[in-house]
Amino acid sequence: MRGKSEGSADTLTREHFFKNAVGECPEVDIQIDAIPFRCLLDTGSNDSTLTESFFRDHLHGEDDDMHCTAKWIKLTAANKLPLPYLGYVELDIQVAGLTIPEYGFLIIKDDDTNKNKTLLYQALLE
Repeated sequence: MRGKSEGSADTLTREHFFKNAVGECPEVDIQIDAIPFRCLLDTGSNDSTLTESFFRDHLHGEDDDMHCTAKWIKLTAANKLPLPYLGYVELDIQVAGLTIPEYGFLIIKDDDTNKNKTLLYQALLE
C-alpha cells in the first residue's frame, strides 16, 4: 500500500476498526427548564430536535404546547427517508454559560434508536 510499506494489518479486529475508523459524536451539556442533560451536537444538522418521550416525560409537554408546522415543512434524514415529527416548540435553554431565549426545537416521534435523545443544531454555538 502506498505510504506504508507493510500495508494494513492482516486481521482486522472490531476494536481496531472502531478505534481508527469511527469517530464519537460530540455532545454538549445544556439545560431546558432547569433540567440538565447531554445532547448530541450535530454539525451537519439543519434543525434542533427533541424526542417526543423527552418532551412529554421531562418537560411535561402536551399536544397543545406544540405549534403544528407539518403543513409548512417536511423533514428528511440524511439517508433521504422521511423524519416524522409532531410539531415545533420554542424553549429557553442554557448552554456554555449563556441563556438563549425562545430556541426552536422540532419534536420528533420516538423510535427504537432515539428515545429520550436530543439533537442540538451546531450553528447554535457559532
